[in-house]
Amino acid sequence: MATRAYVVDATVGTDFSAGPIQQTGRDLDVAVQGSGWIAVQTADGGEAYTRQGNLKLSENGVLQTQSGLNIAGESGTISVPPDVTVTVAKDGTVSVIANGIKPGDSTIVGRIKLVNPPEMP
Repeated sequence: MATRAYVVDATVGTDFSAGPIQQTGRDLDVAVQGSGWIAVQTADGGEAYTRQGNLKLSENGVLQTQSGLNIAGESGTISVPPDVTVTVAKDGTVSVIANGIKPGDSTIVGRIKLVNPPEMP
């Protein structure tokens, strides 16, 4: 007679609830308010979705998740030139302003692709 039972939590599904939003003061930390997910490109060229908004720039200036997945823009990947300050607007528009003695005008380099996948029970 067995005296032990091993249990594995195998809950299948996705948690669509929003997490808390807090100010970090970091230019590349973004949050999705309400429904919506940030589209990312998977390693095999597919598309996946995340609500984790702590973004970074790759060594080549590509906007990515902390785990290294490229953020999908509405027109492809979002590349940021060197020596700029990056801002992300409430609608997901990514803009840059050149650093230096005389900063120039803001330039839009892309817009983060937001999606609303259907909720599965």
